[in-house]
Amino acid sequence: MRLSLIIPFYQKEPGLLSRALQSVAAQTHPEGLHVKALVIDDASPLDPSTEISEATWPAWMTCEIIRRSNGGPGAARNTGLDAAVGSDLVAFLDSDDVWEHDHLVRAIEAFNDPECDLYFCNSQFDKDTTLFSLDGFPAPDMVYTTRPSRFDDLFAMTGEETLSNLLRCYASHTSTIVFRQNSAMARHRFDERLRIAGEDHAMWVDLASDARRAVFSTFVGSVRGHGVDIYRSVSHGDRIPYFNQHGFQLIKHHGFLKRFDLDGKALASVERSLDNHSFEVFRSLLRPSGLKILRDATARRILRQIYPDPWANTFRHLRRWRRERRANKLVAGREP
Repeated sequence: MRLSLIIPFYQKEPGLLSRALQSVAAQTHPEGLHVKALVIDDASPLDPSTEISEATWPAWMTCEIIRRSNGGPGAARNTGLDAAVGSDLVAFLDSDDVWEHDHLVRAIEAFNDPECDLYFCNSQFDKDTTLFSLDGFPAPDMVYTTRPSRFDDLFAMTGEETLSNLLRCYASHTSTIVFRQNSAMARHRFDERLRIAGEDHAMWVDLASDARRAVFSTFVGSVRGHGVDIYRSVSHGDRIPYFNQHGFQLIKHHGFLKRFDLDGKALASVERSLDNHSFEVFRSLLRPSGLKILRDATARRILRQIYPDPWANTFRHLRRWRRERRANKLVAGREP
């Protein structure tokens, strides 16, 4: 079985990529598996070859660097997907993350089911938090079944259940995703327009829409690092990036409404997210920096794509904005 591992690379701190690749080399090796690690150099300020040139890999693993002009994580992963044609499975690992030892052996166990097209597992978000605990996944009302195997932490969902569940929450961190590269799944690509938010979640939802069955594990299979992270680096004070991030999330969620026939729970979750991101876009434009945002080319392009949202919700957003301002003033008034 051939697995292509896609690692987009744009880092400034040495040692992160080497640590990520060593975590792959240290995996419990499933019999008959060959891993080809594709490091996609997205015009990184740090050359990845400095961390790979002297490394040695086990016989079942190879590593290759593919260089491209800077296009963001989605574009880099798409370059990897183009190079992964012919592999049986495709996996992802961010260059500052690491895999726990038994991540791959669980994934291969899942794909022993010929109907399984998608696998993901829990991940360590920070010292005290996992992604599943943060997102409340799986929710008590989510439908899934125990997956008979030598591991007691594997669970299966139909494709329809997977689509609904992944629309409700972002449970599938990039570094835990593995999918079967059959004709239906291999056609999907990341939306490169969503450069600083949402391109990974949109891809996993697209994959779920074509999956016959998915398997997830409550096992913590990856640990997040702290290298260059476009999404997490944007703060409330970064007016234009903050606006663009919420604008991209609006585009993503509107795309979900257009492309999929959502059940009631998924629809409620998507509409709630739309309302929250719409409000953040609206509030950003109300601030003194609103004119500066309107002069930004990316922001203007986003506004054209999301029109008439958030303007259609102007009165409701204004009421919410005033409530939050009053609440913040009350809190500030109680502080010594």
